[in-house]
Amino acid sequence: MKSMAGLLIAAGMLMLVGCGGGDSTASSLSQAAFTKKVNQMCKKEKVERKQTEEATLKKLGIEPGDFTTPAQQVKIVAASVPLYEEITKQIQELAPSDQEKEIESLVNGREKVAESVRSGGSSDASLGTIYLANKLANEHGLKECSI
Repeated sequence: MKSMAGLLIAAGMLMLVGCGGGDSTASSLSQAAFTKKVNQMCKKEKVERKQTEEATLKKLGIEPGDFTTPAQQVKIVAASVPLYEEITKQIQELAPSDQEKEIESLVNGREKVAESVRSGGSSDASLGTIYLANKLANEHGLKECSI
């Protein structure tokens, strides 16, 4: 797509989207088991996200390589929001009990990205939110969950 930069920004925001929040339900997983499981989930989610975005392109009548407007880009990426929300919910549920507060900050960062995507944001503030969420994911060894 000619407007790939905008689409990548939006996709990046959604890659980190989540619902999070709510009551804590820490698991008894070790940090290593948590990291492995969540990275596997995020890797699978990336494949599903790509499939969802390709299906949305087709539904909108957009061929690969065609120019997309910002409004179309938001629709394409927003179609994957439920995938990201589910991953974030699972991240919070699987968080080891000794990592609850740290993982909560990651979940909160993902929530901010979700809000930005839902409002159609692709501003510098949105990019900063993505950067922070990526940084938190990487600090926890969740490299598959960052963009």
